[in-house]
Amino acid sequence: MKFFAHVGMPKTGSSSIQNTITKLEDEAYRYLPSMTPNQSSLCVLLFGNESNLRNYHKFKKVGQTVEELLELRKKWERKVQKAIDEARQKDQMVILSAEDITAPGMTAVRTNFHSFFAPQFDEIEIFAYARPPISFIQSVFQQRLQSGAFADGSFDLDKLWPQYQKRFGQFEDLFGRENVKLKTFERSNLYVGDVVLDFAKEAGIKINPDDIRQSNESLSMEATSLLFIQRRFGRGMDVGFADAFRVNKHFVNRLNEIGDSKPRFDASVLDPIIEQHRDDLDWIDERVGAPILDSQSDADFLIRSQDDLIEVAMQNRGILQKFGIGTPAGSVQELANQLDELLDMSQSAIDEQNAEKARRKESSKAQA
Repeated sequence: MKFFAHVGMPKTGSSSIQNTITKLEDEAYRYLPSMTPNQSSLCVLLFGNESNLRNYHKFKKVGQTVEELLELRKKWERKVQKAIDEARQKDQMVILSAEDITAPGMTAVRTNFHSFFAPQFDEIEIFAYARPPISFIQSVFQQRLQSGAFADGSFDLDKLWPQYQKRFGQFEDLFGRENVKLKTFERSNLYVGDVVLDFAKEAGIKINPDDIRQSNESLSMEATSLLFIQRRFGRGMDVGFADAFRVNKHFVNRLNEIGDSKPRFDASVLDPIIEQHRDDLDWIDERVGAPILDSQSDADFLIRSQDDLIEVAMQNRGILQKFGIGTPAGSVQELANQLDELLDMSQSAIDEQNAEKARRKESSKAQA
């Protein structure tokens, strides 16, 4: 029986892959059960030590305690093992997709991941897309913003370097290099230019193009700058409650209604970072069989520092009036306060959605 583990890396179309495959029904394979299509949380829950559980952002931000998670682990251990046993009886390939476990801090998760899966399968393939560094840094910067980062005022882009060897080297050590395949994430390198269809080809499964569920989480320059202001000078992402991610997603989506300019970091910011990590570039070049370093893509605005983000945000401060928020802010702090107000509106919108859902549920019970 074969185990096909797709382990990222982040910002390589993983959401589209996961959202597509979780909806498909095919007797040839089984996608392991999970809390969400993205099985990163499942893997951290099952294989993380106490430190991983306590610090993993998706658990921390909704207020789950280590004790609660350890109890939840027992439930999901049973579900996953049952799915593997059923797949064995039907001679199905087992598929998993969890990009977060390539993060440098997930050493224990990867070790326990290997200990659990390796003895249960005759054939194992670890597969990942390696995104070129410039596009990765630019994309993960937006992702971190959306997840609530940069509240401390830091703007150290070196921390966003992909760290290819730390991400993938341990998988080679655990599973054997011959069982780990890395592929450059570039459209020209993907089957018919589509990552979901390319994934299907690599995994040996069938996906109809009509079934693909695309997921695009990129932000405009205007939305990026306003979100930076809220994270840096406002109260940041509200956390510690069950709907934290839904509220934050609603807030980010509202901001992304603003503007359509493409942001990119200036070469003066990126070049020193690239030079500092030449050894890591050499490592990944050898693994994928070709140079991975990408060139700067077209952009409407080049970012050199956080001052550029602040300037763009202030230039677009008046556009918040479309959301019913007062007169244009006269200062950065006033703008941050207005963005906090927009976040409150998102909380109210989610509360109303929950209330409406509860009303429909009660109505259904009454009719029954």
